[in-house]
Amino acid sequence: MLAGMMLAGLSAVAWERRRQQPWILIGWLWYLVMLLPVLGIIQVGGQAHADRYTYLPQIGIYVAVTWLVAGWGAKRRVGRGVFWGLMFVVLAALMVCAWRQTAYWKDSETLWTHALACTTDNDVANNSLGLALSKESRVNEAVACFQQALQINPGYAPAHGSLGNILLRKGSVDEAITHYQSALQIEPGDADVQGNLGIALFQKGRVDEAIRHCQNALQISPDYADAHLNLGNAFMQKGSVGEAITQFRKAFQLEPGDPNVQYSLAWGLATCPQASLRNGDEAVQLARQANERAGGKNPIFLHTLAAAFAEAGRFGDAVSTAQKAIELAQAAGQPDLAARLNNELKRYKAGLPFLRASPCGVTLQQEEAQTAPCEVVACHLSPVTRHPVYWSLVSL
Repeated sequence: MLAGMMLAGLSAVAWERRRQQPWILIGWLWYLVMLLPVLGIIQVGGQAHADRYTYLPQIGIYVAVTWLVAGWGAKRRVGRGVFWGLMFVVLAALMVCAWRQTAYWKDSETLWTHALACTTDNDVANNSLGLALSKESRVNEAVACFQQALQINPGYAPAHGSLGNILLRKGSVDEAITHYQSALQIEPGDADVQGNLGIALFQKGRVDEAIRHCQNALQISPDYADAHLNLGNAFMQKGSVGEAITQFRKAFQLEPGDPNVQYSLAWGLATCPQASLRNGDEAVQLARQANERAGGKNPIFLHTLAAAFAEAGRFGDAVSTAQKAIELAQAAGQPDLAARLNNELKRYKAGLPFLRASPCGVTLQQEEAQTAPCEVVACHLSPVTRHPVYWSLVSL
């Protein structure tokens, strides 16, 4: 109401002075017309107002003020030197203000900390600060920010999704599931949360539900590469290797340079029990690319490469690659993995490939206690809501 009264009053003044000082009306009309698209009549984004909305409208204000000052100086016969001095003072002041303001944009943590200092009950800033902190692995601080955002606005879906991601990273799977479900009750069309809930359910052994949520994610976003990858891993868990390879191929078409996609597809092509689906040469190519991108020092990627060499009939390469994987596993303090690789090494020395019906999934934290012959290569949790969380599994 007050803002409306001010606009009406200023408009009346500008109209009344249109003959004596037409630049006031011109500048004011510029301001109003340029401001119309961002008044919120048509909402663009979650924000109601922002500094950037005034950049172009302010040109009209500057035009009016400039001419007012010029008119004032002409009446009083102010010399040009005064105007030049005034101009430099104003420019210097604006430069100092700009320098101070840009300092707040040094990084995300600085920016959102400043935003919280300038505002109250800001759920968006709390969530954004939490994301920045989670990128730096400051998990407990990030959790506190997400919880604060939800205390301010319990219906803020991004904070539920963010908190679910970081809880899943901490291993609090049940709590993560609760927050993912809350987020989906508010925004069921969020493909990232659908996919991330699928991961959490998979880790709890609820594979059918995980498949359903990955499929939901793909219905919303068909080009969601990580959802294809995760769905493929879930199908592998159920023994549907053909469907798994189909999903891996779709993920590869979308993200051909992703080493997790490369080795997942390579593993399926190298170890699938159905001969018509195996392709040793393609598996070798993919596994090599994945291994190179991973730096060549990950025993899991080398394990996949060894299996690919064996399927391609290159048993000498399979033996040397498996031996290197064993050395790396031992150096990393993974004796169970080294023992399982030794068993596979015997097959390669005997001229036999390694075939598995399907892998079984565990989390990275569960690996050391796992006794079944399966392992997780990576479980990636992105702190950014828009970025996906995905798992990558292989059977050993």
